[in-house]
Amino acid sequence: MRRRKLPVDVIYYDAFDQEATSRTFIDALWERYRGRLTVGFGMPMFGTWRGNDDSALLNDLAARGFLMVDRNNRPAIGRDTNVEDDEDKSSVAYLDYFSARAVDHVFAVKWDDALKNGATLGMVDFGELDHVRNADQKFWPSTGMSVAQTRNLFGLVYPLAVVNGVLDRIGGRSTGMVRPGFAGSQRLGWTTTGDSVPTYANFRAHTRAMLNLTLSGFSNVGQDIGGWDGKSQDILYARWFGAATFYPFMWSHGKGDHEPYSHGEAVESAARSFLNLRYRLIPYLYSLHELAHRTGMPVIRPFQLQEPQDPAGFRIDDQFFVGDNILVAPLFNDDGDRKLYLPEGTWYDLFGEQQPVRGGVKIERKSVPLNRLPAYVRAGSVIPLGPAMQYTGQQPVDPLSVDVYGFAPIDLAGKTGTSAFSLYEDDGLSIAYQSGEFQRTHLRFSQTGERVRFDVTHESGDGAFQSVSRRGYRLQFHGIEGTVNGVRLDGKAIPAVG
Repeated sequence: MRRRKLPVDVIYYDAFDQEATSRTFIDALWERYRGRLTVGFGMPMFGTWRGNDDSALLNDLAARGFLMVDRNNRPAIGRDTNVEDDEDKSSVAYLDYFSARAVDHVFAVKWDDALKNGATLGMVDFGELDHVRNADQKFWPSTGMSVAQTRNLFGLVYPLAVVNGVLDRIGGRSTGMVRPGFAGSQRLGWTTTGDSVPTYANFRAHTRAMLNLTLSGFSNVGQDIGGWDGKSQDILYARWFGAATFYPFMWSHGKGDHEPYSHGEAVESAARSFLNLRYRLIPYLYSLHELAHRTGMPVIRPFQLQEPQDPAGFRIDDQFFVGDNILVAPLFNDDGDRKLYLPEGTWYDLFGEQQPVRGGVKIERKSVPLNRLPAYVRAGSVIPLGPAMQYTGQQPVDPLSVDVYGFAPIDLAGKTGTSAFSLYEDDGLSIAYQSGEFQRTHLRFSQTGERVRFDVTHESGDGAFQSVSRRGYRLQFHGIEGTVNGVRLDGKAIPAVG
């Protein structure tokens, strides 16, 4: 990825072994490539399954009374229909995650060393108890409650125990994909729509599922690019990759080769373009994540949530907004054709290759190339952008690029058009933001028929924190018509350049 200039931050390693979680390997990955490693060590069951052999740990947990038990108080160890296949006769038992002692013990004997070496939580996997047979006859020793009684609650208690266990040991912020869920689990990490198959129909279905999750309070959502269950066709992968550029989290995860370069030069080139855009959008996306954390308003939004006054939006389930003002319409076919609906107002092509269009109607796009998709910006929007980078933090976001999309004359109609965006920044790693170590940069835009005004003000959470000591700004105005007769900075006239 580095050699091919394909930006990447994190490798998710869907296994757990001593070599991958050694300090030597993790340090080398960071020193050589500035890459981080996440591993799949959040598991609800222990034993022998799919090549894993925790039989010694299983016996230890059973002796300590830390496992799910039957009515006779014996550990419920046996085959598990959730993990076995025709060639794998599993023999597992579930940890009593309601017991703090049980959780602490598993961390101490299995996971602590990897965390000390620098690995981070990659996935809290499995944990759905619907498949457990005779659930009313199986119990958690620490509570005496049956699996049937706690079927839903376990979906919160299990990931809560793992995520908090990681945070207690390494500090910082929570991370990791949380697969099971119940009310409250939206605050624990990031959530996928689950295993998908590499078809356009499933791509579209999982897009609907992702938007449904946001309506249920989940913000940090995404999908397995290209489908989880096998390597997808090349063009399908490129179309999925383009849409995922705008998801709150973006990962290419699944069976078989899921790296962009495994799909040929054309797809690799398209993926590079999308990744460069993704990394430029980080200031915008990061600010939306903070807004979601603070207010509950999700990063991406279904049409019905963002435009509730538009009756046409209630029938749309395959377009989404990124924040208030970017509208994305994924492509669900090889040809790159689709019809989409734009709300009232003037809309700009995000890529600057189409003419602005008036909304309130359906439009049709034909033969959209692999490195593009229909993405539009509302007139009046202020979009902060960083530099293209190979990994987050490779260079300071200085100067900050700001794209300002002017109001159309028909939108102004003798009035003043105004808009604003608040850029949020902190150190990106620690919890110091909770003590006020963050900065908001308020970017305000106003426009009349004769004048454009752009204001920048800063607000520090603790009165001292600064993202950079002295920042430059590169402004690009779109759709502002007429001759520029003069420019003033801080009230003083400045000469035109170029």
